[in-house]
Amino acid sequence: MVKIVTILLAMVMMAGSVFGADNKGSQVTENETKALNALLLFHSVELTYQAREGKGSFADIETMFKLAYIDGELSNATGCPAMVEAIYNNRCAGDGAALHGYKFKVFVQSAEGGKPARFTVFAYPSVASGDGKTGERCFSIDDTGEIRIFAATAQPRASF
Repeated sequence: MVKIVTILLAMVMMAGSVFGADNKGSQVTENETKALNALLLFHSVELTYQAREGKGSFADIETMFKLAYIDGELSNATGCPAMVEAIYNNRCAGDGAALHGYKFKVFVQSAEGGKPARFTVFAYPSVASGDGKTGERCFSIDDTGEIRIFAATAQPRASF
């Protein structure tokens, strides 16, 4: 049920970027839609990694980039250090530049002490207020697939 609600929420957000967005808010809406799409990508990547190389664990950002699960621009927006992945020779600049007005924070918890492996990815606007704001909301997704929405000024945090 949670995944159905998540998919419906993402579809509503994407529809908002196509229908009824005024010129002033359209860039913000587009940025938010792209941030949500990135969160869905992170969710897919983490589940793929867990099923393959991770043997039940989730990947940190450097591992996702080194295995070419995500590109250099998205890796960079998470704060990944400068590096080159060996599979396709993609580069991460390592300067932490936002991607489509959003930055991302990845939290990973290893399975230990009877606790399951968990992850949360948090997306937040690089500029949260004023004329140059890049987003009006923060978003997160975790290993359950649930998308959460927060105020633009929320601090990145894990859901576990």
